[in-house]
Amino acid sequence: MSTTGNSDTAASSTCTLREIVLEQKERTRRSSKDEIAQFIQVSESNLASLDSQIATLVARRERESFTVEALKYIASPIHALPAEVLAEIFMAHVHNVHIWGRVSTIKRVLGVSQVCVDWRAVAHNTPQLWDGDIEVLLWKRSDSAEAVYVDGWKEWLARSAPLPFSITLAAPVAYEPLPPQSRVLSEILQYSTRYKSLDILVDAAEPSGHPPRPFPYSQLARCSFDNLEALTVKFGDGDVGLRVGPAPRLRKLSLELNVQPHPEIVLPWAQLTDLTLNFRHFVSEMMDMVSEFFSRCSNLVTASLLLCPSPAYQERPIITLPSLRQLSIQFDYAHESTYDHSYVTPVFDFLCLPSLEKLVLDFEEMQTDYICWDAARFSAFQLRSPNIFHLELPSMRFLTPEEFRILLLHAQNLTRLEIKDPEEAWDVATCRALTYTDGIPPLVPLLDTLVIRYLRIEGDDEEEKERVWGAFIQSRYWTDAQLSCRAVPPAVSRWKYVEVACMATEFTGDQIKYSQRKDPDLEMLELLTKIQRSS
Repeated sequence: MSTTGNSDTAASSTCTLREIVLEQKERTRRSSKDEIAQFIQVSESNLASLDSQIATLVARRERESFTVEALKYIASPIHALPAEVLAEIFMAHVHNVHIWGRVSTIKRVLGVSQVCVDWRAVAHNTPQLWDGDIEVLLWKRSDSAEAVYVDGWKEWLARSAPLPFSITLAAPVAYEPLPPQSRVLSEILQYSTRYKSLDILVDAAEPSGHPPRPFPYSQLARCSFDNLEALTVKFGDGDVGLRVGPAPRLRKLSLELNVQPHPEIVLPWAQLTDLTLNFRHFVSEMMDMVSEFFSRCSNLVTASLLLCPSPAYQERPIITLPSLRQLSIQFDYAHESTYDHSYVTPVFDFLCLPSLEKLVLDFEEMQTDYICWDAARFSAFQLRSPNIFHLELPSMRFLTPEEFRILLLHAQNLTRLEIKDPEEAWDVATCRALTYTDGIPPLVPLLDTLVIRYLRIEGDDEEEKERVWGAFIQSRYWTDAQLSCRAVPPAVSRWKYVEVACMATEFTGDQIKYSQRKDPDLEMLELLTKIQRSS
């Protein structure tokens, strides 16, 4: 009995299961069980043969599909780029803060390196991709978790070798600190010769149940910091000192000192050019520490201080810093310093800065009214530092109009004055004092740039306020034609740039700008004096 004909017929058309059942019933109506078993074996053999053919075709189709994708990839423009160009694109992408925001460096780099094998090879051969800022968290982990953490950092740092990198060693308050035998710190310090900047951030307060455990600064003394340029240290509870090994390139130091007693700090002070000292809480030795650190840093160029007001003055030797050109001081409120008479000027008593060019005095964060400004002591500082040409006052809330005018009186070389929220210090008398009149010695004669935000002139007579303000601005501006007609040049500089943002209740003009670069013959009177009172 034939066994193939019906099978070929079935293969040539698409049938439903019901049709197949009826067909096979008719086919086997007179067949024995042995014959039916033989039919089953034949069909199973045919099915196996078809499966083999299908598998072969699927494999061939998959291969052809991969071939198409591979050819498209090879023909794509990015594949034609040299590896060096592709690496530059990767670096521009990874370092683009507008794309990544606060996403960690690790996630940025892995996002590029895991796209494909070729990109991974380029990424692994581009050390600059892996030299971004890294943060090592110093808290207690299980042995297995610590091993994974250490091995991960070692692999990361191997990919950026031999480039220098910036590192932060952080000990957050919410976690149990590292035990003395931990591998994390000892392993990461083995790369100290590659540190470009080092931040050590130790929370001052300890979590409940964990006693203060000082940072093991002694380990830093055994390290070499061949590439270290910047060091930031936030001292925590129990920290008694800092000693750093050789660091020939160290130039920038930032210290946050909220602990007592005075920590012992051994550093190459003389080679520092940039110093930041932060005292976010009042400590009795604050001025002593500032004086001591400044006396060691004879080559400073830039300094920044965050200080609390001091309850008393103390005579100290004058410290001369011949190279310091920029000094910024922010005064912060501290509960411990709330006395009836707290001063913000003691820091100027012992400073002599003959090369100082820019001075920033920021009182914006002060939240107390018990602050005193000693005009005589600050004037003495100005006489010792006569070359200040750029003065910024983000807030003037503790200056009276008289004190502000005394400050300007001793600022004969001032060319740029920036003020945010002058409050009561800028009044009608100040406008008159700054108004230039031929034959009268002027105040701040070199002033040519003025920026005031939130201007509010103190005084009750609105018309007088407008008049004296306009007279002040107009008195220091002449067109080129007007200057050429003068027999004697004016004793003050002509405005180069003026920007004034008025309080809403002061003038109708929200913001007025003038720049000499735009139009040297522009009439200042039209810009800055024809301001009508708000209705």
